[in-house]
Amino acid sequence: MGLRVPNHPLALELLRAFDGPVAGPSANRSTRVSPTTARHVREEFPLSAAAGFDDTNEPAMILDGGACEVGIESRVLDLSGETPTILRPGRVAAAELEPLLGRVFARGGSVDASVPAVSPGQQDVHYAPTTPTYRFETSQRGIITPEGHGIVVLSPLREFHEWGPIVAMPNDPGDYGQHLYAVLRRLDASGLRAIFVEMPPEVPAWGAVRDRLMRATRAMPG
Repeated sequence: MGLRVPNHPLALELLRAFDGPVAGPSANRSTRVSPTTARHVREEFPLSAAAGFDDTNEPAMILDGGACEVGIESRVLDLSGETPTILRPGRVAAAELEPLLGRVFARGGSVDASVPAVSPGQQDVHYAPTTPTYRFETSQRGIITPEGHGIVVLSPLREFHEWGPIVAMPNDPGDYGQHLYAVLRRLDASGLRAIFVEMPPEVPAWGAVRDRLMRATRAMPG
């Protein structure tokens, strides 16, 4: 069992009005890109069974509290053992937890698909568009052609820009995470042959973003 304490006024108002525990599963199809707006949730649960899903899966109500401020999922921390263990990285860094909890152990890797995961976000494939999506390093920029492809690159600035299927993501892990899923969803719905995403640097500050991208993308074809 896990406990989550939200920090959004609408979620807090709902909890106060209900005055009891609320089960909160993710509002997206299994392994697919997470929603970060109410519109994304509606797109996950289409109104018509003709779209390929049973109408009984329709949510009775969607509360719109605006776009997610952080954008990627929260860190999941296992406190059942002697050493606090990170099961899923999030925006809150391990260094921020250590003054409260002491040493925090990071559990890397993925679980086998045949084994129940201890935490969401531990599967090899997760947060993934339906369009084939590949990750590449900065040194590989020159081998990717734009024809029919979505290309997501890392800007040298802390700015976000879109030019149709070409997207420059901000060079800041917090700002990048805030935009990530909305960008993947838009490109996934654009009828592209493939999406290519430049990987940010492999440093602790980018750990949560890199974790999501590793699960949402495949290695570049040889």
